Parts: sequence; structure tokens; C-alpha cells
Amino acid sequence: MRATIINWDGTNLPEELHRLPPGHYVLSQVADTDDDEMTEEEEAAVMEGLNAFEAGNVLPYEEAMRELRARTLSR
Repeated sequence: MRATIINWDGTNLPEELHRLPPGHYVLSQVADTDDDEMTEEEEAAVMEGLNAFEAGNVLPYEEAMRELRARTLSR
């Protein structure tokens, strides 16, 4: 099954819906492109993570998962 993206003006039924076969569907709103911008704090956190990655300061996936599981079980 593939996703169908529609733009709805809030009034008229979009053409994309007319093309879909009958059935049950789940709709969820996709964030507006204006809201996709990162905050300065988010951008700084991403840059910090990328810098750590480039410097080799990262944990292998398996080790990170072991630590997360241990923290979760100890609560």
C-alpha cells in the first residue's frame, strides 16, 4: 500500500480522494513546511551530535541498547 498525499483547503474534497478505492483510511496531518525549521537549541544539539560522531565519540548500537535496557530495568 502506498501513501497518498493530499492538500485540502478545508472546504472542497481533494481530487486525490476521488482516485482512492473504497475502503477504510487513516488520515493524519503533516506538519506545515513553515514549522519544519529547527530551533537554535535543536540545531546546536544536532551539530554537537555530528561533531561527536565525526570525532569517534559514539557507542556501538549494541552497547547503547544494553545501557538503555539496564537503565529501564533498574527503575
